[in-house]
Amino acid sequence: MADVQKVVAARIQATSLSATLQPSLQPQGPRFGNICAEDSDEGSEARTVVWDNALVQDVRSTTVAGLNLDVIEDADDDTVFAFEGKVVVRIAPGGAVAGDPAGGTSRQYAAAVLAVYKRTPLEDEPGTGQDFLLAVDLSNGAFYEDLAEHFVVLTNR
Repeated sequence: MADVQKVVAARIQATSLSATLQPSLQPQGPRFGNICAEDSDEGSEARTVVWDNALVQDVRSTTVAGLNLDVIEDADDDTVFAFEGKVVVRIAPGGAVAGDPAGGTSRQYAAAVLAVYKRTPLEDEPGTGQDFLLAVDLSNGAFYEDLAEHFVVLTNR
C-alpha cells in the first residue's frame, strides 16, 4: 500500500522520433488524481485513481513503469523561488536555433506561472524527478506544462 494517497498525473508521452530528445511541452494542463487503492500480483499491477473530475479509474499494466503515472511532489525550493507567480517565456530546449533572431526564445507568448511541482515516475525513488511549470498563456488563455528549465522569467513585466 505504498502508493495509496499519492497525487499523480498521467506521464507526458514522448512524441519525438529522436531516441535521445524527449519533448515535454503539453498544450494543456495536466489532470491530477489520487491513488486510493493498489493491487500487485505476479506480472500484474493496478492502481485505482480518483481523478480531479471525480472519475474513478483502474490503471493496469504488467509493470509499475507501464502504468505511466508520475507522482506530483514539491519542487526544489530554488525552482519555486525562481518561478512561482512570475511571467515567463519558453526557451528552445535544444538551445539557440540557427537563423532564429530571438536566439531560441519563444516570443509567441508570455505565460503566468500557476504552479511549480516535481514529476517523479511512480516506479522511481521519491524526489528524483524533474521540476515542471504549469502556466497560462496571457494572450489566449491556453494552459501549458513543461520542464522548468525550458522557461525564463520575463523581467520587464
